[in-house]
Amino acid sequence: MNNTFYCSSSTVCSSQPPALTDSVLNVMIANGTLESEEYVEESRAIAEEYLYRELADDSVLWFSDSTYIQFMENNQDEPVAYLYDAEEYLRAAFTYDSTLMALVDSCNLQITALTDSIEKLEENQPAGWEVIRDQVLYTIEFLNQTIHNIYIQQEAIFNDNLANAELQNNYVVNGELPELNSTYMNEMEIYYIETDEGLQYINNNYPGIFAIASQCPYVGGEAVERARTYIALINDSISYDDANICLQSGVYRFANDATEKITSSDIKIIPNPANDKVTIQLTGIEEGICRIQIRNFLNEIVYDDVFDCKKQKHIINVSNLSQGIYSINVNAANKKSLISKLIIAR
Repeated sequence: MNNTFYCSSSTVCSSQPPALTDSVLNVMIANGTLESEEYVEESRAIAEEYLYRELADDSVLWFSDSTYIQFMENNQDEPVAYLYDAEEYLRAAFTYDSTLMALVDSCNLQITALTDSIEKLEENQPAGWEVIRDQVLYTIEFLNQTIHNIYIQQEAIFNDNLANAELQNNYVVNGELPELNSTYMNEMEIYYIETDEGLQYINNNYPGIFAIASQCPYVGGEAVERARTYIALINDSISYDDANICLQSGVYRFANDATEKITSSDIKIIPNPANDKVTIQLTGIEEGICRIQIRNFLNEIVYDDVFDCKKQKHIINVSNLSQGIYSINVNAANKKSLISKLIIAR
């Protein structure tokens, strides 16, 4: 009741997050000063996506503040802009021209009336009725051809919008996790429509879709909900324990815990993005045991090791890890911890 839903296509319809009506909050997002305690980059990407959409849909708001103008200019060639355009084209693909549809309705009404007139002609057979019937049949044929031409035009518009959506989506080659997730789900959406394979297509791509569906929504963004919608088409009995998922992903909120969250100045991950090796470098931590865990998209532990904090440095061989985005948790002597994103790129 009174809910707003945001539909990128006929397949996925997800609830729109609350509108960012607070102008102060909007400005903080626009100038990059809004940060969350966990997932700074991911949270910022999610916030910027919604602000970009709000401004792009409201030119008056866009030009009401120089900060907004600068924000939109800075993001014109960024993933947030390409994703907005891709989703607009997807939405347009399923939006029929009201004028054309009104014309189709008018043609159908005329065909019904003309068909009735033919039945009456054949029943009464007045003088010259066969000639009149042929003229009416020609008119009906013309109207049917008009409807056919309109549908051809609509199909061309539909295919053109899908092609443009795919083009814009392909421009996103780098970005934060929410943006990469949206790119992947847009790709699934486009090919799901184009291939006409139905549920078989989802089955064929189940692992990739489920990997996103299994993420913490605060980390993976709106694409997590879209992925879960697709999964539900195959298996609607799956439930997602977001509290535990987010905890495993790194959203740790300690009520009375002595563990101190630290900054990158205490523990550095070098380099990041990484290729074959990652070095964990400590500052000001000279005793105890340090533990490192790396998790993949599915929150599975792909690396787990300990080392003597006195060494101040620990080198990890990541050559066996596939390219992608991982979360890395460094716990130093149970006193300090750092949860960060690790990118493997080659």
